[in-house]
Amino acid sequence: MKKYIVILIIMNVNLLFSQVIQEEFINPKDIREQSNELNYIELNSNDDSIADFVFDSTKVVKTEKDVKISGYRVQLISTKRIHKAEKVRDKAYDIFDYDIYTVFETPYYKVRVGDFVDFKECRRVEKIAKRNGFQNAWTVRSLVDKK
Repeated sequence: MKKYIVILIIMNVNLLFSQVIQEEFINPKDIREQSNELNYIELNSNDDSIADFVFDSTKVVKTEKDVKISGYRVQLISTKRIHKAEKVRDKAYDIFDYDIYTVFETPYYKVRVGDFVDFKECRRVEKIAKRNGFQNAWTVRSLVDKK
């Protein structure tokens, strides 16, 4: 019986200290008054300027770097821990003169090296990775940047 009383006392003390008193209050009227001060751009829907405004502000410029082709990369690690992937990525920056990619494919973070079209070149870099401590490095098919 004493155990139950002690447990109840502990629970009540926890409930007392877990409550947070909010010392600030947001008045909704103040927010509505502030929203009237915003500046808006008015466009007439019958005017061609609206189409020009929308298209000019949403243009996507594709560069040669945006073109992806089928190729290979060396994968150094596949982990669920982002901090481990970041550590491997930082180490890879010191070793390789190729682009380093951190890819998230649920639930794994994958660190990959290079943009290779030639399989033999990719395998050569894989061997370099293994010599530098990445024992589980392997070649994976990937879409790579066209160079």
